[in-house]
Amino acid sequence: MDEEINPIKDFLFEYIKKSNTILKLISEKKFDVIINEIVENCYDKVILMDKKDVAVGILGTGILHYLLTNALINSQRKIDYQGLELDIVIPDIRTLEKDAKMTLLVLIPKSSDKKIINKKFLN
Repeated sequence: MDEEINPIKDFLFEYIKKSNTILKLISEKKFDVIINEIVENCYDKVILMDKKDVAVGILGTGILHYLLTNALINSQRKIDYQGLELDIVIPDIRTLEKDAKMTLLVLIPKSSDKKIINKKFLN
């Protein structure tokens, strides 16, 4: 899937870039503190940029992708696989096709409506 321009993702990565503490926390492997800092400083702004469910899903996906990248864990983001949009595939789509048991799929619903979630993921 092509990476589309997204103001929430842009805001998140701009915040991370300007942060005086996140790089130090990464080196200390304090991922929980990083997540808390980002959520405390970005959540209120990003939920105004889209529907709340969508904004939170994009923020969560962005944080997870950033942490995986900095932890040097191989992953692919936004993969279309058999008609389903996978937010993150660890380690990659090739491993999924070769040996699914060695793969972790992350799907972050952009809705809190159970019917929409079930329709998207169970069909």
